Amino acid sequence: MSSNTIEISFGIDNGYASHAAVTAQSVVDHAPGADIRFTIIHSDVPLERQRMVESCVPRASFRWLQVDRTSIGDLAGKGHISEATYFRLKLPSLLPQTRRIIHLDCDLVVVDDVRTLWRTDTAAAGLAAVCDSIVAPIEWAHGWGLPTPPDRYFNAGVLVIDLDRQRETGAFDRVLERCIAASARLKYSAQCALNIEIWGQWAQLDWGWNVQRNMVLEEAPLPYPGERDAVRRRPRIVHYTGPHKPWQRTAYHPYAGLYWDVLRRTPFEREVAAKSGVSSARQLAWRMRWWANAAARYHRR
Repeated sequence: MSSNTIEISFGIDNGYASHAAVTAQSVVDHAPGADIRFTIIHSDVPLERQRMVESCVPRASFRWLQVDRTSIGDLAGKGHISEATYFRLKLPSLLPQTRRIIHLDCDLVVVDDVRTLWRTDTAAAGLAAVCDSIVAPIEWAHGWGLPTPPDRYFNAGVLVIDLDRQRETGAFDRVLERCIAASARLKYSAQCALNIEIWGQWAQLDWGWNVQRNMVLEEAPLPYPGERDAVRRRPRIVHYTGPHKPWQRTAYHPYAGLYWDVLRRTPFEREVAAKSGVSSARQLAWRMRWWANAAARYHRR
């Protein structure tokens, strides 16, 4: 890999291989000419499905790292949280020669050039993220005995990580230990543990790099003033957090059409549609709604 290579990692199980393909496709779509390598940490993705994911973006390179479930203690079989959410905590040790990486959840779609994200200054803590749009930071901090200010709690779905810094401090190892020891108290698992470990010691990304459903819809107050106006002007990554996944027929997300628009250019379209029960007509309606929203945003700029 050259010094210009953009390193991006995912953590998935076999059930999320199709969604990882969508995320990878969206990254490459919006970074023409970029040298991108995807590192996919997994526990059970068969070789055939790995090749299907790779076929979506043939000009990118891939590195598949299969991990032993025992490396995350007993977390693999605990609660409703997928074991894959903990794989990001193994990045510093799994990639000893990699200095910096962007880690992305695979329930998201990128709609801007990740080269801008790659150039982010991760500051002294070695990590950059977007404030979470659900967790009330002051209340959460008080529950863990953390000082306020600072009063910022980040979402771990989009992270820019200085791996050299994390190896130096051992922070990710301590986070994994906390997850194993106190998983019942950590509502959002590794995300909560990361926030505790580096409370206030991280760089804040532009809101647009992690746009969630409640940031767009006026269903509830948001913990950070001005958040909704900022993301409506320019979503850069749409993150389908919570139960409202675009591949679930009964869920509603205003940007569901974006997911289906990218999915149709992968080998997984029929598989996801059949499993979800989302008809072609509904997919088209959702795609048209997304493109109408995108056109409206373009004219407002």
